Amino acid sequence: MDFVKLTIVEIKGILKSKFILILGILMLLFGIAMPVIGAISGEPTHASSLLSGGFAREGMMYGGGYEEEPITVGGITIEPDNPFYWNIRQYEDEQEYIDSSQFQHPEAYSLVMELGEMERNYYLKFAAQITTHEDYRYQLAWYGSVKLYDKYIYEHNDVDADTLKEALNWRRGYDESTFDTTYINITEQQKQQKIDEAQAFIEKIYQVVDSNDFAQYIDLSIEQQTTQIEDNEKQIDGFEATIADLESQKAEAEKAYNDMVSQNADTDALAQQTKKIENLQAQIDGIQEQINSIQMWTDTLKEVTIPMLEYRLENNIIPGDGSWQDSAIQSKESNMSQLKYTTILTEEKFNEDQYFKERYRTYSNYKAATQKQIDKFNTGIYVADQSIAAGKPDMAFVPDGARNQTASFLYYSMFVALLGVILGGWLVASEFQFGTIRLLIIRPKTRIKILMSKFTAGLAICLGLYIAGVLLNMIMNGIMFGFSDYANPNFSIAGQTAFIVYFLPKFLACIIPILFGYCVAFMLSTVIKNIAVSISVPIVCFIGCFIAMTLFVNFSYMSSSMPNWIAYTPLPYVQVSSFFVENSSVEMLIGFGVPISLGYGIGLLCGISVICTLISVWVFKKRDITN
Repeated sequence: MDFVKLTIVEIKGILKSKFILILGILMLLFGIAMPVIGAISGEPTHASSLLSGGFAREGMMYGGGYEEEPITVGGITIEPDNPFYWNIRQYEDEQEYIDSSQFQHPEAYSLVMELGEMERNYYLKFAAQITTHEDYRYQLAWYGSVKLYDKYIYEHNDVDADTLKEALNWRRGYDESTFDTTYINITEQQKQQKIDEAQAFIEKIYQVVDSNDFAQYIDLSIEQQTTQIEDNEKQIDGFEATIADLESQKAEAEKAYNDMVSQNADTDALAQQTKKIENLQAQIDGIQEQINSIQMWTDTLKEVTIPMLEYRLENNIIPGDGSWQDSAIQSKESNMSQLKYTTILTEEKFNEDQYFKERYRTYSNYKAATQKQIDKFNTGIYVADQSIAAGKPDMAFVPDGARNQTASFLYYSMFVALLGVILGGWLVASEFQFGTIRLLIIRPKTRIKILMSKFTAGLAICLGLYIAGVLLNMIMNGIMFGFSDYANPNFSIAGQTAFIVYFLPKFLACIIPILFGYCVAFMLSTVIKNIAVSISVPIVCFIGCFIAMTLFVNFSYMSSSMPNWIAYTPLPYVQVSSFFVENSSVEMLIGFGVPISLGYGIGLLCGISVICTLISVWVFKKRDITN
């Protein structure tokens, strides 16, 4: 009880400092203000946006930072934030700078202008109905534009081929290898059939745009994906035929080589024949890689894209409608697609790939990192499935919900850690610098009890500010973004858990840097007896850790020498909250194979904190008080 009373007296003494009191109040107000600012601005604040400066603006992304004026075409006014503003604006601008003299074939000029007007009128149809990028009908524009150009080329396939190709190069480009067989060398009947098919597809798109018919949108999307699958399979057949021809040439070359050997041909002739065989094999391998890539794409369309479209239709989950179900489907589709393209190479293939060797150094590092990615994708798919099946959103699918806002506020622990450095560095050193240490020592208390009461008082204030700030933030997030979000479960491979069960371990882990910073500064305050040094040194080290982590990430991208030793230092663990943020420097280094472990980091920081505290006690107990 005596120690508790002494600690309470120290707490009251600390709070008499106006600087500490005002700083603590401001930090609590910060926890309250962030949800309010996010709700008012319509852009809830996340740690990532805060730490990156949050200066990006939509106007800068789409308008190069300049304010654009609305344009009016055919009685339709298109605002600068319209998804098709720049498609239409491009044609208007082109009329000012395109000149017929710029074309090798003069007739190409009129074709380019025709194509531009055709494209402008096409996008005007969309712009009149679709005003946001989130509108699911927005995706149809690309599908239709492909057919629009197909139709135009078929209708003008009697134009000089070089003139037509020059015009297309100005507008969209073309595939030289298939252009003639696809568009030129066809019968009139085939040509008319292609024109009719393209026109029918475009009219279907216009119907969806006008009627907002979601079911027809799904039918069109599946039709487009099915057509793409057929095109891919035809391309694969063509590549396989080419490989068969190359294999035949290679067999003949190998036979010729064996004949040359039996006839004792000279070394130069044998070398040339060997090179020919190697070139043929390289061509075969290159084409096989293309086949594998196209086959992967085809499998993704068959097994991911089309089933997800069908699922959306069955459950009426509209793309871009802002619902958590849409977010869940997007997440599942993304994870399934990435899983398709993520495979673990054999050790032989790994050793042949210079990029992987430089990034991961060892096959075991590569294999572990890739398996971690695969596990992450599988977990994402599972979470989406379980969330949709339960009819309750995981917090990943409500990015602007109260749970996400509360979890992202864990970076607040770093501000409290800096306050802890200020407080820890000031507590004992101020007694020496202001000459009040003698008055402190003459109390009828042991030195250890006096020192630890100060230590406990300062730490209690730091932890109190951290707990109170997070609780206030949690309450304000509930008020601003809905308390009901807290009632939804979090999903994982282990099953459903309440948000508090998910959040509490992370909340407790973020206390460790506060403890660490406070203990280091308290030790310096006791040993050095100088306020400025005791505070500035830990703060510089904290900031240095953030800078060092960024530098190490950049170093890892550029160098084959991975800095694994940093995993055994406090550097990655000073900002524990970064372990709970995607695409943080810690996550990137782990992806590079650096053996960073949160459990080890917590143990390391706690161990250093205990050592610093013991040093503080030993020095204070043994020191002669001379001032």
